[in-house]
Amino acid sequence: MMLRMGFNGLHIIVCVTITCLVMDVRSELTLQAVYSTVNERLGDLVLQTFSLKSSIENIKTRLDNIEESISKSGQLNENSCKHEITDSKEIDNSKFIVLKAFESEKMLIRRVLKDYDDNLGNTSAVLNGQMKQIKEHMDNSINRVDIKIKKYETRANESIDQFRKDSDAQIQIVSKQLKTLEDKSGEDQRKSLREIRQIQGSVNRLAGNMNNLSDRTDGIEGSINLLKDKPRIGFTAYLSQIHNDVPAMTTLVFDRWTYNYENVYNIYTGIFTAPKTGLYLFYFNVRSCKNGESHAVLMVNDSIKNSALASTGTHSSGSAAIAHMTVGDKAFVRTSTIGISYCFNRFRTSFTGVLIS
Repeated sequence: MMLRMGFNGLHIIVCVTITCLVMDVRSELTLQAVYSTVNERLGDLVLQTFSLKSSIENIKTRLDNIEESISKSGQLNENSCKHEITDSKEIDNSKFIVLKAFESEKMLIRRVLKDYDDNLGNTSAVLNGQMKQIKEHMDNSINRVDIKIKKYETRANESIDQFRKDSDAQIQIVSKQLKTLEDKSGEDQRKSLREIRQIQGSVNRLAGNMNNLSDRTDGIEGSINLLKDKPRIGFTAYLSQIHNDVPAMTTLVFDRWTYNYENVYNIYTGIFTAPKTGLYLFYFNVRSCKNGESHAVLMVNDSIKNSALASTGTHSSGSAAIAHMTVGDKAFVRTSTIGISYCFNRFRTSFTGVLIS
């Protein structure tokens, strides 16, 4: 943007310079036009003068020829009259009158020519003086124009030099800013790569945990299948509906079961009651919701045996424990006391227990 403003400033300076120069040159061109017009008129006047003078000279020559012819005619008439005409006095009077008239015309023409020559000389002198003044004015104007042109050239060169300096300064600033952005971008890229590597490491660890959980789940499912083949005291139950906003220290009631030996697990209270003294294996799994986490603990009577936590976003977490129970002891899963409320997804949130010895 700053470079664009610099170019606009240079454009304005050049336009003003050219405008001033054009105005001065236009005035000088007007003087040149006047000078050319005067020259043309002077040339026309000189041509007309020569033409008029030539015409007058022709008239003068013709008058001289007429005078000579009349003179000769008079002489002939005089000789003839001596022999043929007796009244010579009348002829002399006629000759005198004609000659006098021609003399008058000749004098008049000579006076006109003299006056014309005088006027022509005065006009030529005046025109030469005016031409000299116009030429001097033209020379002075041309000199002034040359001085102004040099002044405008100097200003234009100074403006261009200043513009170049400003442009170089702006280019350096922009280059530094670009380098700063490049350095910052490189640092951001390196930081992003580190974060990506950390995320990849977390994903790999999570994948390992999932594999371990899958192995553990497979092992438990295998044990359950064995128990199915040989009926033993035990149960497996799960949630059939999503439970939202479950308060802390609330017993989870798993309302559907896949195995429940002699109904040892109560699907209405969520409590398993030991029908026989022995060693029991318990496993429970929780699955969170999109709008809340799942956090639960395994209770045997009033004692916490284990816990499981699944963060918000449909994640799963499971835990197992072995406990010795006597007839009438209770085992159940309840929410943790750490939070205010929890959310448990259906199907994947389950509770399993079995007598192992």
